[in-house]
Amino acid sequence: MARHSVPVTPDTFTREHEFEADEIGVHLMARAGFNPGKAIQLMEREAMEEEEYLAELQEKAKRGDVDAAKIIESAYITHPPTRQRVERLRQHLPAAMKAYRDYQQRTATGA
Repeated sequence: MARHSVPVTPDTFTREHEFEADEIGVHLMARAGFNPGKAIQLMEREAMEEEEYLAELQEKAKRGDVDAAKIIESAYITHPPTRQRVERLRQHLPAAMKAYRDYQQRTATGA
C-alpha cells in the first residue's frame, strides 16, 4: 500500500489548525490526568511576554528597523496571537475540567 504525505507549510497550516490543536491538547491532557487549567495559566504568561516582545519590535520598527518590521509582519501568518488562543481555550475549559475530574475519580477509586 502506497503512503502519501502532505507537507505542512504556511500554505497548508492555518490559524484554525492551531486553535484545533490547542483544543485537542487541553482535552488530551485532562484525560491523562493533568489539570488543563494549568495550560491556560502558562499560555496567559506567554501572552504577556508575547505582547511585551511585540511592543519592543513595534518601537524598533518605528525607528526604521526593517528586520523588526518583517518579524511583526510574519508573526501571525500561521499562528493566532496567544491572547486569542487563551480566550478560545477558556471556552473549552469546563468540558476539559470535567474530564480531569472524571480521571481523578477513576484513579482514586481504582476503576
